[in-house]
Amino acid sequence: MSFRSIGFVCVFALAAQPGVAAEDEAVRRALQERVEHMMFVDTLEIEGEPLLAGALIAQVYGERDYRPAWRRADALAQLRGLVALAQSEGLPAADYPLTNLQTVQDRLARSESPADIASFDLLATELLIRVAYHMRFGKVDPATQNPAWNFKRELRPSRDPAETLEQLAAEPNVAEAVARMFPRGWLYERAKETLSQYRALLAAGGWPAISDGPVLNIGDRGPRVAELRARLRVTGELARTNAPDPQLFDEALSTAVVEFQRRHGLDADGAVGKQTLATMNVNVGHRVGQLRLTLERGRWVMDELDQRFVLVNIAGFYAALVENRKYLWYTPVQVGTPFRKTPVFRGEMEYLVFNPTWVVPPGILRKDILPRLAKDPGYLQEKNFRVLDRSWNPVDASAIDWTTMSSRAFPYILEQGPGPTNALGRVKFIFPNSHFVFLHDTPSQALFERASRSFSSGCIRVKDPLELARLLLDDEDAWSAEQIQATLDAASTRTVHLREPLPVLLLYWTADFHPETGEVHFYDDIYSRDAELLNALDGDVSIKLALSN
Repeated sequence: MSFRSIGFVCVFALAAQPGVAAEDEAVRRALQERVEHMMFVDTLEIEGEPLLAGALIAQVYGERDYRPAWRRADALAQLRGLVALAQSEGLPAADYPLTNLQTVQDRLARSESPADIASFDLLATELLIRVAYHMRFGKVDPATQNPAWNFKRELRPSRDPAETLEQLAAEPNVAEAVARMFPRGWLYERAKETLSQYRALLAAGGWPAISDGPVLNIGDRGPRVAELRARLRVTGELARTNAPDPQLFDEALSTAVVEFQRRHGLDADGAVGKQTLATMNVNVGHRVGQLRLTLERGRWVMDELDQRFVLVNIAGFYAALVENRKYLWYTPVQVGTPFRKTPVFRGEMEYLVFNPTWVVPPGILRKDILPRLAKDPGYLQEKNFRVLDRSWNPVDASAIDWTTMSSRAFPYILEQGPGPTNALGRVKFIFPNSHFVFLHDTPSQALFERASRSFSSGCIRVKDPLELARLLLDDEDAWSAEQIQATLDAASTRTVHLREPLPVLLLYWTADFHPETGEVHFYDDIYSRDAELLNALDGDVSIKLALSN
């Protein structure tokens, strides 16, 4: 943001004031000169470090009449603690100018000059702003990673940001004060704790790899079984007690494998096949990266959560209804394939539909339905489809040559009636959006038995939709479980509006925590998004402030 755009900051020449020591006045002039420099060239470097928060720095010092903001006696120690806090939340320490501050401090220890005192103060304030900004919003702009991103990303302070920063700088423990500003609940705190644990594992050398070989199962024996035991002891699935025969794959070891598989989104069969082996051999550094990304993705959304919302973790294949940070409902889901990705965005659920019809959207029409009809026109009757013209009048499907139909100029509407074959099942939950994405029931219930569930064309198929409907309607007199079932049995389409819109958050976290046990779960990066985000998180630092007064 250009300094010139801040209309409420006024920079003026300082006259010497009575009662102000000459050295203090010299420091104030040095601070003013640097601020004025930013006003005219929009940037300033100190010890090679650009001040990225120039507009806010100008406001801070203008309102202070260019007096220093920091007690230098303990400022560096305070700021080291602040950077340590940022590191504990997965942010890179290299983003913050501690080394530059130390360089200036070393010079000041030999000879105090007004220019160096001003440089130290400005760098310290820049560091504080960077940490506070990153902890509030995250370092990476989510819109650069998610094209459909529409969550709010605004600075809406309850008080003047310059006043807040000045008060933080005067705190006896700046790190604790900044941490208090951003309470985010148990999931975020659990992610911080787990990141610390996995970093400790990394420092200790991680876990041993398991050698390649055939599938390991109960009754197998050999050195690879001993490697498996050692691997599972590190992450706690297997107790650290001595086994009677370390090279024997016994039932206790199989139980530990099931636990590992369950926590890593694998089919839990208790055997160590190719996929389980590959997942066990993922190094601890990769898991550290996933936890850092969960914290970053959490910073994007966790400061503006509503009291009640529906959450979908696309990578984790689950949906939940959350109220006051507690999970009221939790169920497996199926999401879009890697070629038809479920987008990350926020919607407002307005209504649900019992016994829905389904109008085939353009993408599915082009990729799935028309190729199928060209081979088998009887598919329409089999799946209870009607053909309608653009005025929603019925059309005789038998008179259509489906081999000549193209989705580019398709003159009809295909509508599937309610019933057991309907692609949306018995109920759908609508939060209007440009992606044509919603939550819905599905006749493809068998697919919920799979650990990895990216099967849909972008919508979210829900395993337990009727309980969600009951909770959302929240009216035992009119919408008990029995009355919902009676509505379904009537087989007619019925739309029911919610009392008020309910936020729906479609998110993407490859490291997450079970809502009851708090245990960490790691998931495959099904849409290959983690690497790009991790590169950005460890890349160049920037601050894009949206200030309001």
